[in-house]
Amino acid sequence: MLIFIKLGFRNVFRNKRRSLLTACAIGVSICALIITDGFMEGMIQNMVKTATSGLLGHGQIHHSSYIKNPEVEFVIKNPKNIESKILNESVIQSWSRRVYSLGMISSPRNAINTSLVGIDLRAEKKTTDIINYLTKGSFLPSENSVVIGRELEKKLGVQVGSKVVLTTTEAKTGELRQDVFRVSGVISFGSKKTDSSIVFVQIGKLQTLLSLGNNYHELVLNLGDPFQIDDQNNPFWKRLSFDNNKARSWATISPGLGAVVDMSALSISIISVIMGILMGLIIVNALFMAIFERLFEFGVVRALGTKNKHLMLTMLTESTTLGALSALFGIVLALIFGGLLAYYGIDYGGIEFNNVTFREPIYFIFKTHQWIVYPLAGVLFTTIVGIYPAIFTIRLNINRALKKTL
Repeated sequence: MLIFIKLGFRNVFRNKRRSLLTACAIGVSICALIITDGFMEGMIQNMVKTATSGLLGHGQIHHSSYIKNPEVEFVIKNPKNIESKILNESVIQSWSRRVYSLGMISSPRNAINTSLVGIDLRAEKKTTDIINYLTKGSFLPSENSVVIGRELEKKLGVQVGSKVVLTTTEAKTGELRQDVFRVSGVISFGSKKTDSSIVFVQIGKLQTLLSLGNNYHELVLNLGDPFQIDDQNNPFWKRLSFDNNKARSWATISPGLGAVVDMSALSISIISVIMGILMGLIIVNALFMAIFERLFEFGVVRALGTKNKHLMLTMLTESTTLGALSALFGIVLALIFGGLLAYYGIDYGGIEFNNVTFREPIYFIFKTHQWIVYPLAGVLFTTIVGIYPAIFTIRLNINRALKKTL
């Protein structure tokens, strides 16, 4: 039996040019799968990192009613209990409080409805990268300073140092409250919708305007790694959900972003099927050409009484060897291109997708399964595809084969 395995291995190199071209074609398919997987992983990590480093965070805690109806009066219940619970969770690296309210910002030129966000500047620096989105000025140096979105700056016709008036309503009475602020900075998240409406204020000042005392609407969590506990069914989120408060992961808060992550796996599967079909056609074509060239040999071997299983073993060894050469070539090619993409990346800066604006280049991400699963799957697939030419070989008519005709 060993002699038939050796024969199948040597047959691959009888026509070196054809075997090399076949291995290269299949290897390119394997390389394409590895590069696509690594690049998709890089894109997903880039998107999630960008989204969760801003307003979204790795997770948030709200009053349950606030999630359904974000009214000012729905503040977090028993905040001290929540905060003490957070301190007992070692996975939480930092957290920050926020206050939200709808309001209006006015300048001598215009008046626009806005979303007011009160933040704890010191805690926010540890929890998110919001401050890094600042494009002009400074971030809330005083109590009566505001940071506005870039598009809002244009609509109001103001600049850093200009005075604006904020109008909002108290939590319980609904009475209007106004105060004069000075624009200390301009911020840009890359999303026109967000940059046209967002206004940042120091949390204490907004709490005073809304008559909230020390209460707040949101706790933003930093878990270090956004993928660490992104599943809402994890007990971690249940432990933080009590007293009518609800803790949610970023994937639950932003289902669109979570769907993109899930779709990446589906995309890889679809590409794998397409590449598999191409690989199958290439290997079948190569093996049938080899059969045509050696029809007389097969006729002689069959006439001498060679068993069918031995012929099949020879053909399957040939297809497996081609698959192994292809996998090796694909790995080398993927290492070259993957290394370049991992070092230089591709800059999609400024492009917005699913309300997330890419701010950094997308890099190739190396994962162990890329270099094991795809090459082994390529070898296995070429072996399976080789069954069809092998069956064709054992069914050859000996007389017709000896005449070198199909």
